[in-house]
Amino acid sequence: MECLPLKENIVWKTAYQLLAEKLNGGLHIFKIAVDEHFQKIEAIYKDFLTEREILKSNRFRHKKDRDSYIVRKYITQKILSSFLNVPQNEIQYDKAANQKPIVQGLEFNVSHSNNLILIAVGSLPVGVDVELMKQDFSFTSLLADCFHPNETVLIKNSQDQLTCFYGLWTRKEAILKATGEGLIEELPEINCLPNQITRKNETFNLLSFLVEKHYVASIAVSSLVQEINFWTY
Repeated sequence: MECLPLKENIVWKTAYQLLAEKLNGGLHIFKIAVDEHFQKIEAIYKDFLTEREILKSNRFRHKKDRDSYIVRKYITQKILSSFLNVPQNEIQYDKAANQKPIVQGLEFNVSHSNNLILIAVGSLPVGVDVELMKQDFSFTSLLADCFHPNETVLIKNSQDQLTCFYGLWTRKEAILKATGEGLIEELPEINCLPNQITRKNETFNLLSFLVEKHYVASIAVSSLVQEINFWTY
C-alpha cells in the first residue's frame, strides 16, 4: 500500500526574486540552511537579536543548536520586516493566549530540524513542520498514543513506513500549530489523512512534500489561500 502522496518537483525560487511582492492572499514558504547562513550573520546578529534572545542562545550546550536558534530568530525577523516594511529591529511581537509569538498584520510559523529551517508567512492562519527522517528511529511504540486508527493502518501497511510515519506526524504538527493548539493529549482523535480538515471551526488544506533528501515537511493553511510560493533564502 502506498503512503499519503508527497508533492515532488517543487520549484524553489531564490528569495531575492520576492523583493516587495505583496501577499495577496497567498502563502510564502522559505527554506533556510543553518550552516550557510550562520557564517553570513555571525558578526552582526547581536545587533538585531534582543538581549533575552542572546542570553538564551548562550545557554545551548551544542553549537549546532545555538547556531540554529540564532539563524531562526535573525532570518524570521528579516523576512517579517520585509513584509511589514519596518526596520528589522523594530518589529513588535505580541503573545497569543497559547504564548505563540504573533505580529499585527501577518500570520507566520517556523519549524526546524537538524540543518534545515522552514518559515511560513501569509495573511491567513498557517502551520508548518519539517522533520529529518532518522533512518534508525523506532516509531512503533508511538502509534497507539499519537495516531488515528486509520493512520496507523496506513503506516503499518505502507511500503515505506518511515516516510509514512514522518509525513503523517508533520501533518499533525502543522494543523495543531495552525490552530494554535500545540501538541495535545487527543492526538489519536485527529485524522490527518484527508487533504482538507476542519478544526476549531476553520477549514485547512494539508500539503506534504519532500524538502530535500531525508527531510519531509507539511503545511496546514486556511482553505481560502489560493497560491503557495516556495523560496530558497
